Amino acid sequence: MLVLSRKQGQRVVVSFGGELATIEVLRIDGNRVRLGIAAASSIGIYREEVWADMGFHLGPESDVKNSSVKTVA
Repeated sequence: MLVLSRKQGQRVVVSFGGELATIEVLRIDGNRVRLGIAAASSIGIYREEVWADMGFHLGPESDVKNSSVKTVA
């Protein structure tokens, strides 16, 4: 897992097999963060609980306890 620190208005760019997605911190309000995600329509973006309701699950490789954590400021 890559852990990033971002301020309001800053973005992260993620590449998925040639497709790009940008994730922007739109607002920080106490312990809540509002994110904006822009991506090609071929990239599915789901909240974890919706993903689970669709019958999918995150495997052990997605589990923080079982992965190495890299922090970047």
